[in-house]
Amino acid sequence: MVNDLSKRHDIEYTNFRHMDFLVDDELYLKIMLFLDINQIGYLSNFLNINPCYRDKLYFICFPEDEKYLKNLIKDCHTIIIDKSTIEKYLKNDYIEINDMKMDCPTE
Repeated sequence: MVNDLSKRHDIEYTNFRHMDFLVDDELYLKIMLFLDINQIGYLSNFLNINPCYRDKLYFICFPEDEKYLKNLIKDCHTIIIDKSTIEKYLKNDYIEINDMKMDCPTE
C-alpha cells in the first residue's frame, strides 16, 4: 500500500511518535490494523489539545474497526482498507519490502 502511494506522493517515515508516515510534508498516516487503546488514547488527547492537527492526521483501518476508531477519536479521518488487500501478507511467514524478506511469524 505504501509502495503504491509512494509512486504518486512523497512518503517518508515520520518522527511524530505515534504516527507512521508523512505524506507530501503535510499529512500524517497511522496504520491502525490492530487497534491499540494506548495509542488511540494518546492521539485522542493530542487532538483535543491541538485541534489544528485534526485535518492532518489520517488513520488507516479495516471497515469493521472504523466505528470504534471514530468513537474513540472524535471527528477523525479514516482511510478504509479491505482485508483482501493484505491477505497475501497474512498468509506468508515473511513481509517483503524493497525485495528484502523480513521474518514475520504467523503462528
